[in-house]
Parts: sequence; structure tokens; C-alpha cells
Amino acid sequence: MNCCNLQFVHMISLLVIGVLLHEGQSKKKDILKASVQLIERENKKLDSESCNLKSITDASIAKLRLHNKNTQVMICLIKLLSTDPEKGWAWSELGHQYNIGKEKSKATTCFKQAAKLNGKLSKFIDKWYFIGPFVIGKGEVDGDPLQWYGGIVNASKERYNRKKTTYYSELVTGGEIHWKTIEQKSANDRLQIMPNDVPWNELVSSLGSFAITEWQGWLVGEFSVNGKDEDVLIQCLGIHTIFIDGQFIAADVYRRDQFWYGISLAPGIHTVYIRLRSKGPQILQCNLKLAGSSKYDVHPPSMIPHLVDGHVVGSVLAIPITNLQTNKWLKNVR
Repeated sequence: MNCCNLQFVHMISLLVIGVLLHEGQSKKKDILKASVQLIERENKKLDSESCNLKSITDASIAKLRLHNKNTQVMICLIKLLSTDPEKGWAWSELGHQYNIGKEKSKATTCFKQAAKLNGKLSKFIDKWYFIGPFVIGKGEVDGDPLQWYGGIVNASKERYNRKKTTYYSELVTGGEIHWKTIEQKSANDRLQIMPNDVPWNELVSSLGSFAITEWQGWLVGEFSVNGKDEDVLIQCLGIHTIFIDGQFIAADVYRRDQFWYGISLAPGIHTVYIRLRSKGPQILQCNLKLAGSSKYDVHPPSMIPHLVDGHVVGSVLAIPITNLQTNKWLKNVR
């Protein structure tokens, strides 16, 4: 290798090192001083305490939270963040715990740090949990099979105990079903849910009816709000209703992607519950975004009066408008 080549390689090496150092410094700048100080103070208090988890992950922390093991959640999160403060999800979880304990100042510090790393709102729900399929009846008289277990809110607390928690369904071979995980890769991904552990062909041929291919189930996911009392817009296409923390929200079975539903949410972890009813595969898509300063959306009208020889035939023009405000009526739109 000649002298010029050696100089070129040396210059490239220096450039790569410079980029890596710059990235490291940028990450450090994302860690707020108040956050570091909070973890240092809390870690000193817990010096003699230890985290019982073999591996501290978002799933293992959520499992403890759902069973109200708040002390262990706090210990594990503080231990994790003292060594790896760049985990945005952990700051959201810790802020949620401080909110439960009514320690607002500490919660605010955590949510500010989470917003710095991951934004004021989760970009999308990257992990869903599905339980089903159950048999289904007519919509007017049908019941929820999970009501026997205390309803979906109570039953979904066991979604991380997949091997130990068993439910029963006449559709599957053996009659036993468990929670399953469905990963969403990006905000634009559609979820396609088709229970593959069901002998559909055998059921149809034995009963002589395609009605057996109708099934129901539940889908559960979580997202975090890191801003202060944010107005969040949610859109779920392909289903008729969802629940966020128990609050009923209209979805859109007709997949009209121009309409959004606004809801005001406090900072913390929030849960989406979706009851599925389908014949064959269930395809749906849920999106999240902040309302920001927008108060309403104006949509192109689907029908307009005829225009004949320069004259409008009719005196009424209906313009579709979506109110993006979560607690106010829209009045005097001009």
C-alpha cells in the first residue's frame, strides 16, 4: 500500500471516530440533568434493595405493574435507568409509578425525559396481545366469553403468563387457547389476525355450514403519553369500537382514513382494548397522533348540488367536519 493510500485510510478512520464521538455526545445531551439527579437520589434510597427480575424488559415490568407490585417496579426501573438512562419506555413507566404514588414533581421529571427520548406520544403500538378465537352468536344476544374471568380488563392482566393461563374454546383442537403476541413493525402496518390453530376445513365439512368460520376474540395493546394532559387523536380502521382505559371510542368499520377521534389523556401508560368479531381473517389498523393546535378538520363533501348553466341547483351544501377538540362543542365555524 503506497503513502497516498495510507493517508486516505487514516483520514477515513478519523472521520468514522469523529462521527461516533458526535453520536455519543448527542445521546448524552438527550439525558436531562434533573433526570440523572433523580435517579441518583432514588438509587441511594434503594441501595440495599434488589430487583427480583432476571431480565428487566418492558414486558417483565408491565407484568409486575398489572399485578400492582409497584414497589418492585420502582426498584427494577431505578436500577435499570441508573445504568442505562437512554431507555425511553422505562422513563414512561417510572413516571406512571410516581403518578400512582401522587409524587407529581418526580413524575414530571420522568415524563420530560421520556418525551426527550421518545416524543410526547408513542408513534404506534408495537406489540399487541390476542386471545381467541371463541365461538360467536348473534350480535343482539351474544355474550363475551371472558366475562366469566372478570371481563377483558381483568383477564388481560394475565397476558404475560401465556403458559400458565388457559382459556377454553370449542373451535380449537384440544379446546385450550392461550394469549398470543402480535408485533407491529411500523405505524402504517395493518394487523391481520387469523387463528391458524383451528381446523377450519374440518369444521365446515363436518357441520355443513360456513357459519362456523365466524369467531370472536380480544386484542390488547399499550401506548404511553409523555406530555402534560395531551389531546390525542386515535383512528382504528376495520372495527366498529374500541376502549381506551375503559372509555368507549368509535372506530370505523368502513376504513375511512380521514376521520379521527379525539380524547384527552393524562401522562402515563394507557391501554387499548379491541373486541374482535370476524368471519375469516380480521384486518385492522390503528393510528395515534397529537391533536396539536388543530381544532377541526374540514373534509370534501361526498355530495354537492348540480351546477346547470352557471346556476346552483339547490340551496344546501353539507360539509363534513371533524371536531378535534376533546371537551368542547364546535360552534360558529367560519
